[in-house]
Amino acid sequence: MVLVFDSDVATKYGLREAILFQSICYWITRNKANEIAFYDGRYWTFNSVSAWSELYPFLTEKQIRSTLDSLISQGLLIKGNYNKNPFDKTAWYSLTDLGESICLQKDNRFAVEGKPIPSNNYKEINISNKEKEILKKEKVKSPTLDEVTEYVRAKGYHFSPKDFFDYYDTANWHKADGKPVLNWKQCCVTWETKRTETRSNVTRRPIIDISDPNTYANDRDEKERLNKWD
Repeated sequence: MVLVFDSDVATKYGLREAILFQSICYWITRNKANEIAFYDGRYWTFNSVSAWSELYPFLTEKQIRSTLDSLISQGLLIKGNYNKNPFDKTAWYSLTDLGESICLQKDNRFAVEGKPIPSNNYKEINISNKEKEILKKEKVKSPTLDEVTEYVRAKGYHFSPKDFFDYYDTANWHKADGKPVLNWKQCCVTWETKRTETRSNVTRRPIIDISDPNTYANDRDEKERLNKWD
């Protein structure tokens, strides 16, 4: 695994901060070049803590969470939520004016026309040779919401087609690790599997005293969590 980060940023703000900051700079610049994920006058990128930990396995989720909080408190990032699914708590991040100025100060940060320089392209690092060949041979066509809905219903899946479509469409049909979605139907299988596992792992607590308002509230919340999948 090859890491790219700015030593000046590491010296001033911290090593872990420099690593995550470089990654966020890349993805925001990529979104800016593609004119996506633009809200409230800024370009954004999003990722969950678990997805960050997969990208950087030498960092614990606690370290990643504290590092992102550090970048926010030191004035380099701001945090938002632009998820179309109200149940999706994935955090979104954008550069502050200070953060953007730090990115722009470095000659090797951006290429001409605002596109990421290939040497810093994490996408190229993460995509396998097989995936590259597929992308070269044919342009992967993203599905429409109607196509997703029709496929989900035909297969008898129970997750929301719109939630699925909005999740990947917002990311320009890329996965959390930055890889492009080459087979969206396979992703549907993954979503249905995770939904099934989530439902099977829910342990229903027997109601001992229905007159206890706290007991009733807990059972009601549990039902709401289950119903969101239907």
